[in-house]
Amino acid sequence: MERSYLSLLREGATKVKDFLGSPLNREILVFLFFVMVAAGFWLLETLNEDYESEVRIPVEFRNVPDNVVITSDVPNDLKVTIVDKGFTFVRYALLRNASSAVKINFKDYEEKGNKIYITSSELQDQLSRVLNSSSKLVSFEPEGFDLVYTRGLAKRVPVKLKGNASAKQQYDITDITFNPDSLTVYAPQDLLDSIDVAYTAPISYHELEETITFDTELARPHNAKFIPEKVKVTIGVDVLTEKTVEVNVVPVNVPEGKIVRTFPSKVRVTFQTVMSEFENIKAEDFIVHVDYNSLTPDDNERCTPFAFRYPPRIKHMGIWPHEVEYLVEDE
Repeated sequence: MERSYLSLLREGATKVKDFLGSPLNREILVFLFFVMVAAGFWLLETLNEDYESEVRIPVEFRNVPDNVVITSDVPNDLKVTIVDKGFTFVRYALLRNASSAVKINFKDYEEKGNKIYITSSELQDQLSRVLNSSSKLVSFEPEGFDLVYTRGLAKRVPVKLKGNASAKQQYDITDITFNPDSLTVYAPQDLLDSIDVAYTAPISYHELEETITFDTELARPHNAKFIPEKVKVTIGVDVLTEKTVEVNVVPVNVPEGKIVRTFPSKVRVTFQTVMSEFENIKAEDFIVHVDYNSLTPDDNERCTPFAFRYPPRIKHMGIWPHEVEYLVEDE
């Protein structure tokens, strides 16, 4: 292994030497070097010039109690026009995170009532803490906004999927689970009474052939608030396989003094199930009946058995034979 590695190094060194030994190749490398140097100087010169441009500064609300539901449309960010050098605009583009956000501390406003106006001067003061000291603020939008909120009552509700999911042929969806599977909803009393389920945002997955897990937001009713605001959804997918069990045929609605015998006394029930359930499904999970009340003299002493009970998650169930002979006797 060591000799092979060293031979590869020698071979590579020889190829590099041969490449650099060509006058044409050396000229190309020198040309590319000067092109890169020139491009670097051009970029430095360009970024060192002053520009007027727009950046977006996130707006972050802090210390908002869980039971506070903000009902007004508040901005996710401010559209800020500034004058500064190109280097600074690169910084704004790369550092769009919590440290560069305008922070609205709810505790500073909650004593002012349920409808608060965040003024232009307050936003400008916050921007001065976020913007680079060399940046000249030209304008920003919005210049102020309403913060309207209510304190909601709470209850726990289950999470359910909104949308649809389907598996590829010869696969099946085994289950859909949520983490957490229930959450707390805050809302005014009249709205809270009408919320019994927290639906996910609409999803659509088709032709699945393996289990998937993803995070999704919730379809939040207006003036309501969910805690947490997102859930993790797992859609379980498994391969379908076929299984056959033998099940006794049981006559029902037989009058007193009568006996119904079927030939054969057992039928084969064939169905599809997922691999993970294959061993768990037994013949005892099925009940197959023939109904005495459906027997008529014109049926040539043949009747159709039907499945009265069967596991809920099986597919494409069939009974063979489709008809059985019967004999009615007196006890």
